[in-house]
Amino acid sequence: MPSVTIELHDDELFIGYLSRYARGLGLSGVFDLLLDLSVPRKGTLNGAAEDIQKISAILGADVDRAMRQTFQKGAGKDVLFGGHLFQDQRLRRGQFRVCPGCLRDDIGAELTENTALNAYARMAWSVNSFRVCPQHHLFLIHPPEPGPPHEFNQTWEAWLPEILDGDLDQESKCDALYERHITRVLAGENSALGWADVFPLDALGALCEILGVAKVFDPNRQFADCTPVDIAQAMDEGFATFSAGRDAVLDLLMALRTRPGEPQLRPQGRYGPVHDWLKRGAGSAPEFAPMKELLRDHILETWALAPGTDVLGQPLQKRKFHSVLSAAHEHGLRPQKVINLLNDAGAIGALDLPEAERLYSVDVVEVVVGAVSGAISMSKAERFLGVTRTQMQTLIAAGYLTHSIGGDHARPRFSKADIDCFLERHLCFPVKKDIPAPFRWYDIATAARKYGVSVATVYGAVLSGKLPNTTRATDFTLFSQIRIDPLEAEQVFSTENRVDWKAIGNVSKEIGISASFLRELSERGYLELRDTDDERTHQRKTLVNCDTLDAFVETYVSRRLLARRNNVQVREVQKRMDAAGILILEYSADGTEWIVEQELISHVDGLNGRRGTI
Repeated sequence: MPSVTIELHDDELFIGYLSRYARGLGLSGVFDLLLDLSVPRKGTLNGAAEDIQKISAILGADVDRAMRQTFQKGAGKDVLFGGHLFQDQRLRRGQFRVCPGCLRDDIGAELTENTALNAYARMAWSVNSFRVCPQHHLFLIHPPEPGPPHEFNQTWEAWLPEILDGDLDQESKCDALYERHITRVLAGENSALGWADVFPLDALGALCEILGVAKVFDPNRQFADCTPVDIAQAMDEGFATFSAGRDAVLDLLMALRTRPGEPQLRPQGRYGPVHDWLKRGAGSAPEFAPMKELLRDHILETWALAPGTDVLGQPLQKRKFHSVLSAAHEHGLRPQKVINLLNDAGAIGALDLPEAERLYSVDVVEVVVGAVSGAISMSKAERFLGVTRTQMQTLIAAGYLTHSIGGDHARPRFSKADIDCFLERHLCFPVKKDIPAPFRWYDIATAARKYGVSVATVYGAVLSGKLPNTTRATDFTLFSQIRIDPLEAEQVFSTENRVDWKAIGNVSKEIGISASFLRELSERGYLELRDTDDERTHQRKTLVNCDTLDAFVETYVSRRLLARRNNVQVREVQKRMDAAGILILEYSADGTEWIVEQELISHVDGLNGRRGTI
């Protein structure tokens, strides 16, 4: 039957060869040729050995070469092509892309009917990931208008003039590394890559593209958003990484893990499209399993994941690491609080990441942070202990109050044991709720102010037994409920422990008289005042002599202090004074303040409240 001689090139696609042969015989296309040869269409397209052998024998082509250069459909989606196994979806079996430079080389300087038959389809062009010709550095192009399936000549004959003129050229600046590899492998050359050879050729191409996109672009860039130029650049970068070996791929994964970005609790946002592609996209196919396993192992060693977390299809059985973010989330603390606690403990996080994302051993975090999750803050502890913030800090400094958590970088936090240890000391003090009105008692804060000592000093005397008549005002064991016998306090805190002078501002708060009225009373001989320079601030300040102050407090009382003692408004005190007919001893210059003798109000109900302050 053959009346023409058409050579089957070593790198030519067999179905393209049949298209050329049909045109050489003047037939309309491949399927007319198969009809004349009495060969079924389906068997030819699927690479049936019997059909390919029959065609080769009739056309004079080498049978082994024809079988190697055709698509041999196997089970499922497997296709044997060029001696390698491909997946059908990653091959172009019906349409033809071409390199304009290669076709110009085939045709020569002049386009004629005969030279047009010299243009042929390369095998490598059928691989989806083959995008750039490694010889001419031109992008493979689709025909401006689609041609009939499997018909190479019918598809491209009309566009050969434009190809010769270079009108369809699309230049690429890339090195086409993957494409060079494909060309060598399909030509039967040795092109070993080492670890990357575990992947089929088409799977390797898809991996190079997707990993290259993650490497070259930001984490939010998806493969579908890339232009052909972007994909070609990504392919070069990805192939260079895979060809360098398994360690190079791990290094790239670590670089993606540690690159700047928003803090992440889960790995999806760090690896661009790679993670989701391997988990639920095309990368979930069995041929990508080695890459999925590599990424899974990398994630397990570089992420703080909770038990039960799905890691590329496998649930995590046991947590291995914590980050500041995961520890804060699990223990209900602020991230900065966790950072401070870990810094105080000297824990050093792994990986070159922002402080909140560094990895810490689960055991370390449980020891350092775990105890805090059951502890309470200073504010809550104040209410449980019955102390002010200043009193708390003083007691901590003196060693009377301990905290299990906190240090130089973190505020103290108190466990239940810390609270109980402090309060249980007070159980030995008897409860005396009803104390006769004339009897004056002090709480610890009042005694400390009166004698110019710290609350820690007074508390130490209470615990040491120097104040044996100490009681509690209620059934509660709070610090604020401790009551001290004034006579015992006077004996213990002698004048040598007292300060000689007090700041006028402190005195004003203590006895309920404004600083201006205190100065007026000093001029009238009731108090001794002195102006001096503050040693710390170097600012002028006014001091009140403590001896004259004690004598004043024992004899006189102000309107504000009466209101405080009797738990009423200042106006109500004035009404009660007027009703009792008690004369005011001294008024302030503006008439808003006054003092009266203690003895005059001691017998008047509603005015003879307790003198000590709580």
